Amino acid sequence: MADLMVRKLLDSKAFSRSGIADFVLQRLTAMYLTIYTFIILGFFLTAGSLDHETFLAFFGSLLVKILSSFALLAILCHAWVGIWTIMTDYMRPNHFGVERALDFLRPYVLVFFIAAMIAYLVWGLTLIW
Repeated sequence: MADLMVRKLLDSKAFSRSGIADFVLQRLTAMYLTIYTFIILGFFLTAGSLDHETFLAFFGSLLVKILSSFALLAILCHAWVGIWTIMTDYMRPNHFGVERALDFLRPYVLVFFIAAMIAYLVWGLTLIW
């Protein structure tokens, strides 16, 4: 069962069946994160005196919570496409000097990153909401 899951993980694409869709997804998430960064920077630059109540009011508003949740999802999607690309395109079989070493190592690294991203998602949504 675990062997089947690892093979499916390695045989599939990052989020889709085409590299173009992954490319577009990574660019869209980058654009969203840029816009989100400017929104947060705009708050800090225009808030005047920043005290705890102002900070809580801004980050406690429903709109900012929704925008922050989407930003967290965008970061995770962006990171997954990047990690997948590095692990499948740039880490070649003889990368560590041992033939086929990465074929053995790659599934474990990908499973580690999936677990870490799930933990980050749960932790981030807990902090936001």
